[in-house]
Amino acid sequence: MEQKLLNIFENWEAELDQNEWYFRESFEELTEGLSSEEAFNAIPEICSVLLKLNNSFLIGETIDFLHEIYNVADTTEIHSFLHEHLDEIQKHINQYGDDYGKNAFNEFKESIRLY
Repeated sequence: MEQKLLNIFENWEAELDQNEWYFRESFEELTEGLSSEEAFNAIPEICSVLLKLNNSFLIGETIDFLHEIYNVADTTEIHSFLHEHLDEIQKHINQYGDDYGKNAFNEFKESIRLY
């Protein structure tokens, strides 16, 4: 999942210029056919990608994808990786994210009851 997500982010500006639904369609391809367990097990890889990014737009898109993965996982269980790295992720978003990413992460945390 990590490499597939990183591949989506390669040349993303050109792709987005050609197709305004580029991220939506790409993320749907990644989640299509995933079981709840597979989605839940992908959470650490998505968090790892998030921590590698310093582009605020891509951070926001990755947070949206993380939220989508949690919807596919159909759980409010906090993944141990997310729990263990929450402070690091929050600091990263505060440093590199824009208002959209910060708000999206707060909404995500509320949705899974992570306060």
